[in-house]
Amino acid sequence: MSEDDFERYSTYTLALQDLINGRIDAIVLDKPVAQAFERNEDVKVIETIVTGEQYGFGVKEGRDNLLEDINEGLDNIMGSDEWDDLVNEYFKE
Repeated sequence: MSEDDFERYSTYTLALQDLINGRIDAIVLDKPVAQAFERNEDVKVIETIVTGEQYGFGVKEGRDNLLEDINEGLDNIMGSDEWDDLVNEYFKE
């Protein structure tokens, strides 16, 4: 394959529309976004590429209460139905 075989999109939603409309065969995007699309559109996640990437929050040194609040909030919401709703709301057009 050459670079001419690939299309770059300014937003993942434009790529999704082209996928749904049959103009392209596949898209590569973040796993939570792909899973939200799979739940709500006629598309299927066929592969997950493990990259080892992790994301985090930066908190100014000395703001221990803020750090504790963030960690507690994340522990409470991740894996819940509310978490899935948030992913759907903010990662789907």
